[in-house]
Amino acid sequence: MKKDNISLFIALIFVSISQLYLQVLLTRIFSITQGYHWAFLIVGLALLGNGIGGIYLVFKKVIYKEEGMKYLRLLSIIYPLSIVLTYIAVNLLPFDPFLIPWSKIQFFYFFLNFISFLIPFFFSGLLVSLSLTIFHETHFTLYSMTFIGASIGSISVLFFISILSEFGAMLVSVILGLLASLLLCQRSRYNTLSTILLLTFVYLAIYKPFEISVRLSPYKDLSQLLKIPQTKVLATYRNVNSRVDIVESPVIRYAPGLSYKYNGKLPSGIGITTDGENLKAIITSNHFTDYLPQSILYVLKKNSKVLIVEPVGGLDIVLALNKDIKDITVIFENPIMVDILKKYLLDLSNIRFIVEHPRIYLAQSREMFDVIQFSLEESFYVVASGSYSLRENYKYTVESFKSVYTHLNPDGIVLFTRWLQRPPVEELRLFNIILTGLRELGVKEPEKRIVSFRSLNTMTFIVKNGEFTLEEISKIKRFSESMSFDLTFLYGLKSSETNRFNVLPEDIYFEYFQKLLREEDFSKDYPFRIDPPRDDRPFFFHFFKKDQISIILKNWGRTWQPFGGAGYIIIIGTIFLLIMFSVLIIMLPFILKRGTLPRLHKISKLSIYFFIIGVAYLFVEIPIMQRFILYLGKPIYSFSIILAILLLSSGFGSFYSIRLSKSPITLILGVFILAISISLPFILEFSLRYPFYLRVLLCIIMIGPLGFLMGMPFPIALEKVKKYSVNAIPWCWAINGVASVLSSFLSTVISIYTGFTFVLIVSSILYISAGLILFLSPDKRNKEDIP
Repeated sequence: MKKDNISLFIALIFVSISQLYLQVLLTRIFSITQGYHWAFLIVGLALLGNGIGGIYLVFKKVIYKEEGMKYLRLLSIIYPLSIVLTYIAVNLLPFDPFLIPWSKIQFFYFFLNFISFLIPFFFSGLLVSLSLTIFHETHFTLYSMTFIGASIGSISVLFFISILSEFGAMLVSVILGLLASLLLCQRSRYNTLSTILLLTFVYLAIYKPFEISVRLSPYKDLSQLLKIPQTKVLATYRNVNSRVDIVESPVIRYAPGLSYKYNGKLPSGIGITTDGENLKAIITSNHFTDYLPQSILYVLKKNSKVLIVEPVGGLDIVLALNKDIKDITVIFENPIMVDILKKYLLDLSNIRFIVEHPRIYLAQSREMFDVIQFSLEESFYVVASGSYSLRENYKYTVESFKSVYTHLNPDGIVLFTRWLQRPPVEELRLFNIILTGLRELGVKEPEKRIVSFRSLNTMTFIVKNGEFTLEEISKIKRFSESMSFDLTFLYGLKSSETNRFNVLPEDIYFEYFQKLLREEDFSKDYPFRIDPPRDDRPFFFHFFKKDQISIILKNWGRTWQPFGGAGYIIIIGTIFLLIMFSVLIIMLPFILKRGTLPRLHKISKLSIYFFIIGVAYLFVEIPIMQRFILYLGKPIYSFSIILAILLLSSGFGSFYSIRLSKSPITLILGVFILAISISLPFILEFSLRYPFYLRVLLCIIMIGPLGFLMGMPFPIALEKVKKYSVNAIPWCWAINGVASVLSSFLSTVISIYTGFTFVLIVSSILYISAGLILFLSPDKRNKEDIP
């Protein structure tokens, strides 16, 4: 039996590797197919699937090991096969969330789509909870194995998704699941079947006889382009953070903000998309760049030292080269973009490429610049839709602006280009960031250092390290008039000097900038959120206010909802539906088997305990992963590395928890989280300048002890539950899993409004409360069999 136990332990590691690998992979796949703002659902769906697996065991009691092993072997085969069916279903179902207001069938597709995501996690959760039940005497070790396997899975996906297609990366998850099956099915009638399946999928992964490509959302730029004749994808590049497609099409042209004084032709032909979005043309011609708003930089600053942030497609690089700038530093987060520009740009002698998050580079560098330019890297987002509310952006926070501003030489300037929105939202929020940052840096009259003007479709902000001189103001006015750009903010600007070229019925931009500068309550009273984001709440594109709900519902089904404000409502509605479904799952045993659950109240306190620690765990995990996106440079690094550290240390904590089961671990954990929540922002800001390997080491030092303690509350309480009934184990597993579904969604939504620190403090309170519940729960054996 000892050998069987070892096989089970290793098999659980493989299942957990496969499950977490699949979870991370699906977040990437969903980012490509629907958008990053939908990918967060995968975490909740994975946890919900695990919880449903536990609920199933409440109904189907499996007490004997022989019977249980039969189910485990069968599940180990079904689980990896369900991954394939899920991948196929996601790519075949024509689910379109933005058609929900008009098409009732989309509700059906919605149901099928998310059920398909639940299926593999249901089987993996069922396999784990069944193992905990039938081998309950070693539950500390079993629970530890799930954490260790999950940590390996979260790291391994970084390697495979950078070298394989989405379909190929999915096959790796299947193979990992089948390796578990091979271990569990040895010396059984399923051994031959599991071996054949494993060899088959290894063949498919290596020799690639066919490929099932992911289906992009019809709203993505790449999907729209591929509908146009003579459009083709020239190349596709992948790394851990993105899929980049090089597209050739006769309709690709890109010159945002171009003055209508330009009457020549725009170059066309080749473009770049990232995850199917943010189409940018690759610019090699420079004959039109003088007519761009950002050319004001070189009217004010000649022979300057220039830093350009994320000039996707090379437009702003070509502009700088056209102005004969000799010292150009270009920052990209994505190394693929550097490789593409090196292939297409001819003159690179004056350009130094840096592959890093701009915040990290500025924290590490002592260089000072005459010009720092933030290129317009995103496609036009209709902010009223709210669909991008969940997207973190650490480039547009108060802390980011202060970091940039302090790297300017005296009289240096920073330039931002944003899309022009009606009503103004992006522009007002960025203006608010600039004002707040300057004031916090001790600038008493920030309005004397800011100039903004608009073209037909863009807004340009110029911020100077010092007050603008009369000569510079004169140059700006002559430039804007020559290009027919309208000034929207300038110290001493009169309303008669605005709205002259791109004429609006009312110059709301000039008016609102003045109000934002002078009126303290303007941000609060404005119909959209325009308060300045900070690193603790880096959601630049979250403009939604609750007052919008009534207007959205009033126009539901009457306007094109992605552009009528329903995007955020659809996201929140999806969260609400899944939470309600989760609650229903928890209550299902009471609804369907009310008469056969005698005296369940005896573990009612412990049920609350498992629910609380399920919520608290994700209230730590999710905000920490989001907070470390900046620290580690990329979302996928934060997701994988932080998750790996947290899960691996939780595994060790679970393994050693039997030795500390009499200690007030949960109370200690709550106090420790409180200390982390207070100190974390200062530690991250101070150490952001460190090399990547040192930052990862600091992550281990900070997160490791936290994860070690977080791995203990569940197995410690499970030991107490066993004294009542072994059959209560799946019930506790289910409660914990379903509670995690609730927290995975709520932690993100709460963070948007209150910040990551607040969510961590809440988790601290929850763990302390759970510790008190555990202390007050009776510790005695009950002979009744309580499911």
